[in-house]
Amino acid sequence: MMLPQADRALRYVAVAAMLANMCTAGWHALDIAGWSTQFVVSLFGVGLSMVIGAALAARVGWRAGAGGARWFWWLLAGGYLGIGGASCSTLLAELNDESVGYGIGTPVSRAFAIATMVLVVVAILRLPVHGRAGGGRRRLALDMTIVMLATVVYVSYFILAVWLRQPGDGVVAISTLLRACGVLVVVFAVTRVMVAGSAAVNRLTLGLFALAGLTEVVRAGLAVALADTDRMSIALAVSAIFRTLLIAVPLVAMMAMGAQRPASDQRRRPFSLLPYAAVAATYALLVPAFLNGPTARGVIVLVGAIAMTALVVVRQAFVLTDNARLLGRLDTTLSREQRLAEAGTELIGAGGPEDIYRIAAEAGRALLAGLSAATCSVAVVAPDYSTAQVVAVAGDDAGPPLGSTIAIPSALTERLVGGKPLVSDDVFHTHTADETGQCLLALVVDRRLVAVLTATADGPIGADAVKALDTLRTQLTLALENAASTAELRHLAMHDPLTGLANRVFLHERLRQALARSRRHTADTAVLLLDLDRFKQINDTLGHEAGDEVLREVARRIDQTVRTEDTAARLGGDEFAVLVEDLADDDAAVTIAERITAALGRPVTFGGHPLSIGASIGIAYSEDGPADPDDIMRRADAAMYHAKREGLGHYCATVPDASSPRRTQIATRL
Repeated sequence: MMLPQADRALRYVAVAAMLANMCTAGWHALDIAGWSTQFVVSLFGVGLSMVIGAALAARVGWRAGAGGARWFWWLLAGGYLGIGGASCSTLLAELNDESVGYGIGTPVSRAFAIATMVLVVVAILRLPVHGRAGGGRRRLALDMTIVMLATVVYVSYFILAVWLRQPGDGVVAISTLLRACGVLVVVFAVTRVMVAGSAAVNRLTLGLFALAGLTEVVRAGLAVALADTDRMSIALAVSAIFRTLLIAVPLVAMMAMGAQRPASDQRRRPFSLLPYAAVAATYALLVPAFLNGPTARGVIVLVGAIAMTALVVVRQAFVLTDNARLLGRLDTTLSREQRLAEAGTELIGAGGPEDIYRIAAEAGRALLAGLSAATCSVAVVAPDYSTAQVVAVAGDDAGPPLGSTIAIPSALTERLVGGKPLVSDDVFHTHTADETGQCLLALVVDRRLVAVLTATADGPIGADAVKALDTLRTQLTLALENAASTAELRHLAMHDPLTGLANRVFLHERLRQALARSRRHTADTAVLLLDLDRFKQINDTLGHEAGDEVLREVARRIDQTVRTEDTAARLGGDEFAVLVEDLADDDAAVTIAERITAALGRPVTFGGHPLSIGASIGIAYSEDGPADPDDIMRRADAAMYHAKREGLGHYCATVPDASSPRRTQIATRL
């Protein structure tokens, strides 16, 4: 690879060559020395300039990276060498005293000229252009062909008349003007690309290229107009300007490399009327061509008009096909955007991860509309990332069974956490061999992989669908993060931060629900209210650290003692409560109170010292009074104070009045 110093040296050589060419242009314009000397100097200057230009273009292509940009510059370098080869062939013939007319050249030079034109046209077609797909390249090629054909028709029509009148002059005219036709087509193509904007070449470079082409057209016209005059050196002066511009094209591109490119404006691709104007001009030429009857010139124009009409029909067929395809893509895109908006609305009202996963599967399937056997599923990833369980499925195909477990290859985990959609054949190996399209998107919350959204279809999943799925993935990630934050906030709002038990608000809500159920199903509910007996003494003597440790240990013992369906809560300070639902018999709440009393009767160790702790427990039943949370809590509190008066470590049930003999008996037994 060439070093940066070599690049600078190449730029210095290019600038020196451009200055030399401009000096040569002035020398030609002043018509110093004879025609033969000027002709030889011009041919030598063309050859040397094209070698320098080819080296610059090749270097720019090497630095442009892979793709159409590299091929554009390398093909352009080949075109430069073609121009240089044509010039060298003519120079050798001139030095050998062969009579070579200006603009005619040798057969070898004409072959080089044709090859150069082909290389330049192919280079332009390879140039990456904003918004150009395969159909755009076809249309550009057809436009170039139509314009070239129209130019050839016009040139043939008028040059044929010159040839018929003056055969000797016609050779020069045909040779130079045919070359001008090709250059005009190249200028047209470069202008189209320059207006559309290229991702690889800036507009200044393309503008210099187009200006060089126009300069060559002017030179060709001067060669015809000044033939057999003593002012032919002016054409040589224009030729010097032409090769100066050709060197400037890759030089400007090389200097622009490394500079930050502005963001490409996604403007609509321009609509060109030039091909239609060329067809109209050719049909207009039919009038004078057949005005005096059929002639050879008229037949050429007629054949050209018919050929161009056929090309226009083909071009329009491509346009209609591309438009239909674009309209289909637009409809699909609008449908996907609408479904994404609907999914966003649904996710706002989602009740939790289960709803989010269901919405994800349904929305993902909708985004795959138009694909055969499309299926979308969501699998929740295990904490160790080794497996994932399918929790939601939607689609035409059966897909992975709901609830099934899928093994995740270890090599896939890091790629999933990376965040980018993975489009592959079948990484989970859950589908048949003919299903070739699969896209996996990771749902990452707090830098942890929580689920995988998998989309499958019989055919490849296009880039537009993958982009829509990625947008859905973003929505799902935000929804999961919001759900996690909401759950965390709800937990903090409903639980005691010191012990982790439910707080007063949560207990009150659960008690309200339990009382409503007990009214419907005639099931009894009880509340056990606990007050620690020796906590204040421990807290005042040993400090808050000891008190907090005692509270945490008491909470742990209570939580281990009660049933799974019961709710243990810390109301504040040293007060705890237990909500007991669906009592099997009258003694169920008493049994729980006895277990709690026994558990809290064991000492709590702090700092290596055993601390005796106990609790007084009051029990209130929903059947003993109004089914109101505040009322049952007041009755439990009254029972708890009654137990305290009986002594430490006692428990007592409420005794509402003499009309409840069952409760009176229980209280008496206590």
